[in-house]
Amino acid sequence: MNPLVCFREFGVKGVRGFTLLESLIAITILALALVPIYGKFSDGVMAIYRSEEAAYGALYAQSYLASVGSLYSLENGRHIVHEDNGYEVDIHISDGASSREVNDNRRFSLFDVHVVVKLDARTVAELRGLKAKVLP
Repeated sequence: MNPLVCFREFGVKGVRGFTLLESLIAITILALALVPIYGKFSDGVMAIYRSEEAAYGALYAQSYLASVGSLYSLENGRHIVHEDNGYEVDIHISDGASSREVNDNRRFSLFDVHVVVKLDARTVAELRGLKAKVLP
């Protein structure tokens, strides 16, 4: 049975759909409404990515700060380490204070340790701490 004949039999006259122009206007309005929503979504994804970078950077900074004195000698200087995943760790060791004496007549010297972690030339984490070196 022909669909047009079926409409005529049930009394539906003048059945028509949307014109091409109406459809294009509706799609344009929908697209304009969705652009800000998509922008906020991509901002959220980038914020998650940056927070992940900062978390990894903080872990690297803590790890390298803890390793000063064992892997890196406590002497004035600078050490730059390039990790395989693109992170760059800059360790700067300088005299923090003059030598002091503790109660059992041992002397120690304090060093200021500054650790900066970068990713793509952008600083993602930075830590500073003091390390003590026992003098003979």
